Amino acid sequence: MRGLKRNQQSFWYALYSGETEQTDGEGNYTGEIGPVYAVPVQMDANISASRGNAETDLFGVDVQYSKVISTCDMNCPITEESAIWIGRNPEDADKNPVPHNYVVARIARSLNSILIAVQEVKITGAGVTPEPEPGPEPDPDPDQDPDPDPDPDPDPGPDDGEG
Repeated sequence: MRGLKRNQQSFWYALYSGETEQTDGEGNYTGEIGPVYAVPVQMDANISASRGNAETDLFGVDVQYSKVISTCDMNCPITEESAIWIGRNPEDADKNPVPHNYVVARIARSLNSILIAVQEVKITGAGVTPEPEPGPEPDPDPDQDPDPDPDPDPDPGPDDGEG
């Protein structure tokens, strides 16, 4: 009964895969380090309404969370570093990334189910960009001017054709 399909809602999650240097809109490095996530994956689970009183919280009094995702899938890969989209897609109609609107606050596992407490967040800027595919190595000489040719030898030596 607790995992009825009719009670499930779709949401998206992206697993944390590391950190990278952040860039601005023009591709310049900002000097900040930020998370990198895998490609978002859609999942169906029971998502609660907003949370109740602190006395009845499953995760403790100090944990701040907005909703609880409940699943009977014991192989659920979501971790506390995952990004979550509830009520929105990770991409807009033009395939631009949309920022995630929830983060995982805590995970509680039992014998038959997993409860995931999620907290709503306000993210500004670009959404989760999946890990880039490996590409060609960067140019070791980034200057635009080609290197000057070395001067020819001022003393070329004797000519072989004269005698």
